[in-house]
Amino acid sequence: MSTSTLELAEILDAIAESIVVLNPDGGIFYANRAVLEYTGLSMPDVLAGDFLSRLFHPRTSSGSRIPGVSDCLTACL
Repeated sequence: MSTSTLELAEILDAIAESIVVLNPDGGIFYANRAVLEYTGLSMPDVLAGDFLSRLFHPRTSSGSRIPGVSDCLTACL
């Protein structure tokens, strides 16, 4: 990881709320410590690709994306 990525990870890990960072195609790039503690999964488990389908009910999750997330991210950015 680059220095800036490590700094971002350190900041996100200090936050007690669960935070998942998505890459531009909607895949998971990073999950903070709160996510790992809440789910009991390791970072490789989270990055494996089936994380969201393991965490959310099938009606909420479609593959590796949650409907509406990209719309929210686009609106927020």
